Amino acid sequence: MGETEIKSFLEDLAINKNVSSPIKNQALNGILFRYKDILKKDIGWINNIKSVKRINQLPVLFSKKEVIKIFDHVEETNKLIVSWLYGGWLNATSL
Repeated sequence: MGETEIKSFLEDLAINKNVSSPIKNQALNGILFRYKDILKKDIGWINNIKSVKRINQLPVLFSKKEVIKIFDHVEETNKLIVSWLYGGWLNATSL
């Protein structure tokens, strides 16, 4: 792969696959690492890669009534785990 193919791959990730900028940067750094450290080929830095601007949104939180309803439907053995996950902000909105 050359610079053109790498740019095309990263732009496809950003535009068609809707991956976030950190994921796209991780893919770029992985490609650069592979070329530099594994294949021992210096391809330099890839510039001018298109990306999609994302709108930052606040996570959706459950209301107090919704949390109580969720806990009412959880078996007793799992209730402690669910309460830890919810209390630690590890609900579905952060996954």
